[in-house]
Amino acid sequence: MMDSRLNFVKSLLSEDGVFFCHIDENEYERLYLINRQLGLIDAGTIIWDKRNPMNGGSGIAIQHEYTTCFTKNAIAINKQNDNVLNILEYAKKIKDKYPTIDNVAKKEFSDWVTKNKTLTGGEQAYKYIDEEGRVYQSVSLRAPEPRTDKKFHEPLIHPVTGKPCAIPPNGFSRTPETLKKMMENGDILFGVDETTQPRQKAYLHAEAKKQITSVIQDAKKGKSQTTQLGIDFPYCHSTSLYNNLIGSASHEKNEIILDFFAGSGTSGHSVIELNRKDMGSRKYILIEQGEYAQSVTLSRLRKVIFSSNWKDGKALDCTSGSSHILKVMKLESYEDSLNNIKLVRQRQIEDLFNTTDKAEVANEYLINYMLESESKGSRLNTDNFKRPFDYEMDIAMDSAGSTERKNIDLVETFNYLIGLHVKSIESDIVRGYVRIEGTLPTGERTLILWRDCDKIGYEELNKYANRFDLYAKEKTFDVIYINGDHNLPTAFTVDEEDGEIVRSLKIRQIEPEFLNLMFAEEV
Repeated sequence: MMDSRLNFVKSLLSEDGVFFCHIDENEYERLYLINRQLGLIDAGTIIWDKRNPMNGGSGIAIQHEYTTCFTKNAIAINKQNDNVLNILEYAKKIKDKYPTIDNVAKKEFSDWVTKNKTLTGGEQAYKYIDEEGRVYQSVSLRAPEPRTDKKFHEPLIHPVTGKPCAIPPNGFSRTPETLKKMMENGDILFGVDETTQPRQKAYLHAEAKKQITSVIQDAKKGKSQTTQLGIDFPYCHSTSLYNNLIGSASHEKNEIILDFFAGSGTSGHSVIELNRKDMGSRKYILIEQGEYAQSVTLSRLRKVIFSSNWKDGKALDCTSGSSHILKVMKLESYEDSLNNIKLVRQRQIEDLFNTTDKAEVANEYLINYMLESESKGSRLNTDNFKRPFDYEMDIAMDSAGSTERKNIDLVETFNYLIGLHVKSIESDIVRGYVRIEGTLPTGERTLILWRDCDKIGYEELNKYANRFDLYAKEKTFDVIYINGDHNLPTAFTVDEEDGEIVRSLKIRQIEPEFLNLMFAEEV
């Protein structure tokens, strides 16, 4: 199951994309070998320390799992530095608390940073806050190597004493012009007098990242999150773990995250949380074939979108929701396709089955001819495309084989079949049309018109032609798709500045294109 899905990974990864795959100790080696066969670069394996050993069994109590990490190119896997965000958040509190950032405010901030044991030594160096609320550390202006040009040894004048300040032994690392601009911007730190060497303010920014390490310690339980949402699911990972992984993989705030084993929807939940946190616009695509896809995965996403704060299945506030478009597609299964095939056997074929060796004939016929000949005209009933918004199929509802007649979205299906990058959709089902503009993978600008042929027939279509821009007078389209029969011209004259010119249109009928793509054999 994993192997068939992983074969698609390389073609889907962007040039700076990251592929994480989570596994326990039982299948780690096999998964690692499959990943290596993809031809991707091994970026390392993360050990997830769950801080909760599984006691009671034989041997060693296991308290960790693995996450393999592969990339298309050699890149650093960095993540958002939460400590940096915490420092900046505390600086904001100080700025909100004090009308002006005076010495009292500066000391309170410095004490908090110095005493914060969760910060590293490098992070604790950012213990200063200036009058504008900017966090910084003091950095030397000494050049790494001795400077021979005299201009790097020109002293800075102390703003209080008016005397030349001490010069670093190797000279300054910046030119006099740069140092002058830094002084004007308040980025130079002077001592109490000219005897102290001037230093530079190095500001702390929210964009600061750090490389993700090979060990992540996270004892939080994903089960507790789904329980608070009022969703019952036996096991799921914590969003804090996924925030770490997805945060490091999404180098920008508008990346696409794909999870083709979505489970309870933790990855989608994590993307929503990250977007709330940094005002990002990441998108997620979740794929799940389990029966719980509606009751668990989709339900969880809807609730998390509505509010970030839940308890016992009830939202505690309605103000923390997200502006969100959640698109759900249920794919037609192979079994559904077979259930909708109607076989019609011709008289000549019946005579064939009256031969002596019925078993052999039946077997050969089944394999080589039946699905091709007897199912023609039923695999996709294009006659029903005349009313595309009412297209239906028998869909299996349970393992017992019971079916239910359900509507099929031909518009969306066709968009995916031709690989359309949708730019705009104009839909008015009551009047009987859906008009779509987009671009094909070839770069061709495309217009698609779906119509209810009972409402928009030959005459009505000609009347609507200018309204729908079928003559491409407003915009130039390379391809125009229309369902149903029509008598639109493929060439016409238009008035231009240089006189009349003849313009040709590449008009394609949707039905044959749909049929060919739907049942095209894989290469």
